[in-house]
Amino acid sequence: MKRTSRLAAIAGLVAGATVAQATVTIYFSTLYTGTTPVGAIPWATLTIDNGGAAGDVDFLLTTDLAAPQFLSNLYLNTVGDPAGIAMTASSGAFSLTAGEDAISNVAQRFDVKIGFPTAAGSGRIDNTNSASWTLHQTGLTENSFEAFSTPTDGADPIEALLHVQGIPDGTGEGDSSGKIAPGPVPEPDRAR
Repeated sequence: MKRTSRLAAIAGLVAGATVAQATVTIYFSTLYTGTTPVGAIPWATLTIDNGGAAGDVDFLLTTDLAAPQFLSNLYLNTVGDPAGIAMTASSGAFSLTAGEDAISNVAQRFDVKIGFPTAAGSGRIDNTNSASWTLHQTGLTENSFEAFSTPTDGADPIEALLHVQGIPDGTGEGDSSGKIAPGPVPEPDRAR
């Protein structure tokens, strides 16, 4: 097998057309490259859930980024061949690119790229807007996205990547960007 996947993905394929009601949650809390975003960690959360019909998978992307930051692209991987995946966007005009290892970014190859609006006032994904969409393909489950990228330079593979734009650069002369990846989520502070 070209990439590592979790045992749950195999169990999902064995189940065939049975739709399990399971959820995968990915917390984006690690700076992968670029400028560190401003806001509470995790900076973004992606919830992946079976859509209620065989082959439908629902996605919900939320963020706690401080204004004026926003998300522009999400990169994912799949356990199987992503050719033929289709998308229905529920909350905006998003773009979909899919192909096995077809999308290169930060010395990694990904299978799926979801593009979000970036123009001001166009429904950008920021701390006031979330994104929701459904991907469709025969046999697709939430576990289909528990796979890792294919590194091109010997780096460790990653499960997903988000591009954050509009990060204040601290000089007042412009904004910067960064790419964030899944990582550990700190436990909340406990009042004593």
